[in-house]
Amino acid sequence: MKRGLLVAAATLCAVELIFGQWLGPNYGSLGIPRHFDRLFDVRNLYANGGIAHVTTDENGLRGDFGAPDQIRLLVMGNGTVFEQYVDDAQTMPARLGARFAEAGCPRPTAASGLNGQSTRGMIRRFDEWFPLIPGLKPQAVLIYVGSNEDLTEAQDMADTGRPPTAWKRFTQVLANNSALARWGNTALRHLRPLKPTPIGEAGSAPQWGEIAAKPPLPPMNSAYYAPFGARLAQLVERVKAMGALPIIATQHAGWYFEKEGKLFGVVENGQPTAPRLEEARLQARATMEACRTTGALCIDVVDGMMPAQGDFYDHVHTAPAGDQHIADFLFPRIRGALGCQEPK
Repeated sequence: MKRGLLVAAATLCAVELIFGQWLGPNYGSLGIPRHFDRLFDVRNLYANGGIAHVTTDENGLRGDFGAPDQIRLLVMGNGTVFEQYVDDAQTMPARLGARFAEAGCPRPTAASGLNGQSTRGMIRRFDEWFPLIPGLKPQAVLIYVGSNEDLTEAQDMADTGRPPTAWKRFTQVLANNSALARWGNTALRHLRPLKPTPIGEAGSAPQWGEIAAKPPLPPMNSAYYAPFGARLAQLVERVKAMGALPIIATQHAGWYFEKEGKLFGVVENGQPTAPRLEEARLQARATMEACRTTGALCIDVVDGMMPAQGDFYDHVHTAPAGDQHIADFLFPRIRGALGCQEPK
């Protein structure tokens, strides 16, 4: 009996040493979704949804880019870049990479997204995550910002990048390194596709109302946005230190959309949510004002386009239609910066 247990323990150790990640880059308890492999049943989440296959590589990056040293465009963000309920081939970064390939100048594109993070957490990635990725040296880094910038206790916890309790940190260490944990978790997840859990009312058939006119922007509270501007400047400097071109892009929310020249918003307290659009526009203005002082390429998605109906599946996250819409907007504005010139 004792001998059998010793043999079993030795076998498990050998399996872990051979197939696990214990001897590679030390991710410790860092909350990076390494080897993420899930199936989600999104048939009722957005139009033309089916079974979404969502994966990351051993470094926690999403995308079909080959090895890390082949990445030319790295897209940074939070859950709006990770896109947990969108298939690998349909995310905004994937669609952006596809546009480069279709134009005859492939630029392998990867997504670095962590659910719930803000620019605070993104800054930490340059110290705690990116140095662990062998050969990572992108040509450009697109920072997709606009959500999660209000400082709350939950937000602060997400930005640390580590679980809050000792037990969760221990299980994260196993998730980061253990081959058995990875295989078991993946096998269980593939037995039955998981049901998604969208955020907020927009994920549950909201009531829409027409907004009479796009409201004028109120004066911007510069003091309120100053810390955000400082963080954005830090991000730009960290990207430059990688030898990459920094690109800053603003993002919409799912509280409103445009259809046939008319503007619609989710009805709250009997009125369509024009204030939600104001919030997005104010955040975008603050982003662009800060960006223009940094030498980054600045792209105001909020000012340049409006979401269409069905672009979002909840009030934060884009559906595949929205991902395509945004990628189509971004591509002509960044292609030249990545050496993909338009044909003459």
